[in-house]
Amino acid sequence: MVVVRALWESDPIEYLVHWKFPEIVAFGPHEDHKRSSSTPAQWQELQNKAQTYREELWEKSDDQIQLLIDKARRDETRRYNEHREAEERKRIYNQSAAEADFAHWASASYWTLDETAALSFGKDPRVVTWKTVSPYVNI
Repeated sequence: MVVVRALWESDPIEYLVHWKFPEIVAFGPHEDHKRSSSTPAQWQELQNKAQTYREELWEKSDDQIQLLIDKARRDETRRYNEHREAEERKRIYNQSAAEADFAHWASASYWTLDETAALSFGKDPRVVTWKTVSPYVNI
């Protein structure tokens, strides 16, 4: 059985380099940068900066490296959560148009099961339908 360890455990220096220079990870270390918006000169400068940073890290103690890793991982978690929250705010059911008009729905003679579910969350059943929500079921 193959055990895959997190990069901060298996190669802490590369983890920190990747964290500081994410474009290198996204586009690869060599010619793949052509997909990025960088010119060859900018790409080479980025590679040089990454190598300089790598060499600075090699000079640090294990404790110093661990502190940098802890900070990067906290920042990674914060960034991830901010990204998730921003994505969630963009979804149709979180828009102001999705808010329920309870005065309107209170006058209805009956509600369907889907309407009841949407209203129980304070959402307008005409906006928040199974069709608009189903793509997010596994998210």
